[in-house]
Amino acid sequence: MIVLPAVDLRDGRCVQLVGGSYDAERVRIDDAPGVARRWAEVGFRHLHVVDLDAATGRGSNSQVVREVILAFGGVTSDGDSSMGAAYGDGVDVQVGGGVRTDDAVERLLNEGARRVVVGTRALEDPSWIDELAHRFPGEVVVAADVRDRRVVTRG
Repeated sequence: MIVLPAVDLRDGRCVQLVGGSYDAERVRIDDAPGVARRWAEVGFRHLHVVDLDAATGRGSNSQVVREVILAFGGVTSDGDSSMGAAYGDGVDVQVGGGVRTDDAVERLLNEGARRVVVGTRALEDPSWIDELAHRFPGEVVVAADVRDRRVVTRG
């Protein structure tokens, strides 16, 4: 079994929403990269990071996503990967939330994400996901959120 603890990002912080509702936030922790590192410290080897703001069109947490990836051996814009040396061994980070372009997928993979999760566009544009799957084999995950037994999109 593979268990992926989630680090859900909102306003640059790690949050837990009840039922996915922005109005029902249960937990808010300022240090999202610290939360991610703690998951690794207790033995998890996979991590699921979601930019809730990007998924819902409310903004972006790309800098925090980058910091989390770097904590696990990602690569900085100048090619340095030394920042994540302490946690990089065997920790796979997958990232999703508002990823709707080829450039976004490629950027996240180049930064060090092991997999990129796409949803809305993959469900709305099958030819796009087909091309993406061929371009990045084994590195793209399609997620489908369900509410009331129906697939929903746009966060």
